[in-house]
Amino acid sequence: MNIFQKVLNNYLLNLSYKKAVKEADKEHAQTGRKTFVILYDRDFMAITKKRMKKLRAAGLLGNDALKGIEKRAIYTAGK
Repeated sequence: MNIFQKVLNNYLLNLSYKKAVKEADKEHAQTGRKTFVILYDRDFMAITKKRMKKLRAAGLLGNDALKGIEKRAIYTAGK
């Protein structure tokens, strides 16, 4: 069961990555903003710089975390 579980988790992670990349490309095409794909809590998500600034203003992210997101982004739409 352990091997099956790993294969299933990898499959779901790959689906999540593909979905996030499509979402990032779509959002960049609509808004023209730089969009990053990051791994967050075992799931890939697309996040824009504007959204990151809102999270910082709300106090949920610090400056170091914002710089880290840009450096550790797996995919960037709108390079």
